[in-house]
Amino acid sequence: MVTMSRTVCFFVFVCVIAASLANPASQLPCLGEVTQCEVSNVQITPCSKKDRCLFKIGKNASISFDFTPAFDATELETEVSTLVSGVNQNFPGLEKDGCKSTTCPVSAGNKQTFSYNLQLKKTEVVKGSYDIKWELWNKAQREQNLQRAVEMWARAVCVLICVTAAACEAVTKKFCDDVNPVVCTVHSVDVDPCPKGINFCSLYRNKPYTLSVDFTPRFAAQNLRLAMYGDDNNDGSFDKAVKTVADPCDLMTCPVDKDIPRFFNLHFTLDKTHGTAKFPVKFKLWNADNESQACCFTFNVKVKK
Repeated sequence: MVTMSRTVCFFVFVCVIAASLANPASQLPCLGEVTQCEVSNVQITPCSKKDRCLFKIGKNASISFDFTPAFDATELETEVSTLVSGVNQNFPGLEKDGCKSTTCPVSAGNKQTFSYNLQLKKTEVVKGSYDIKWELWNKAQREQNLQRAVEMWARAVCVLICVTAAACEAVTKKFCDDVNPVVCTVHSVDVDPCPKGINFCSLYRNKPYTLSVDFTPRFAAQNLRLAMYGDDNNDGSFDKAVKTVADPCDLMTCPVDKDIPRFFNLHFTLDKTHGTAKFPVKFKLWNADNESQACCFTFNVKVKK
């Protein structure tokens, strides 16, 4: 008889501002998961709010949580992977021995604390914004894929990683006039690099940039589309394409579910057709089957030659 793996899976939302104290992270259960472990009191340092964290390469960070396994285990292993542009990648350079972060052995029904320190080295960590998948399991049962203890998507642990010199900035956004903002909650918008920050980004033509968007759709969708346009003339026309209509499911997992937070990075450049004045850029992501269901905002840039 084959025993299926059982997991606990949840989202964690923490915030952008670094702080000296840990902050309890909000969590939502993942769909379709059966748990063999209860997780509570997720804490992340540095962090001061609940939607996401800013971690800087070269600095340390930590995560801790309480867990109550429904199994016994002499040894535990842990693994962290990132979801970058829809592809899972192992997070490099992290300790896999779970017993170095909690007391072993573990016993069914006994609550204990898992504490993990992250060292974010410039040579090992990919700069950008992405989700983290965290797993903790019974080492003896790993090959059979049994008794998986903890599986969580952490919008916190490495949600936003920026090299200090890169000047990654959260930009000021304005919701589009022709889209109902209630349909989509946009938590934050970041441009990397954005040396002038917050009111506008000073960008160069033909240089690569990354737009990072953290949002929660208030709708479910199987098929999505996105596009970016510039309004060089500042007349509301938004007639210069920055990013033509594309499928965002290449950047994140689809379909999307109602009220489940999502995140992605979009790479773009401004070519020579764009003027050198200050003007707004419009970003829109929408349900291909119902365009009234959309996330839409603008932010200001100033283009240099």
